[in-house]
Amino acid sequence: DGQKKIESSDLQNCRYCDKPTCVTCTRQCEQCERWFCTFCSKVDYADVVERILCFECDEEVARSDGRRDIAGCDDDDVDMMDL
Repeated sequence: DGQKKIESSDLQNCRYCDKPTCVTCTRQCEQCERWFCTFCSKVDYADVVERILCFECDEEVARSDGRRDIAGCDDDDVDMMDL
């Protein structure tokens, strides 16, 4: 039928949620260099060049860059991923 079957050997577990993820849906955090699924990582557009960060590294970078203050976010704000 023309579709390639994904073998279990083609899957890699996400470092955050531990779900098996295919190579296409896996991204490497540029800060810690660990592998995450697309749901457990994000694209950071704060710089001129976009970069992939896991949630933990994004928080770290946001604190060190002071992005939270610039964006007007408080620590009390609800993150949709936490719901």
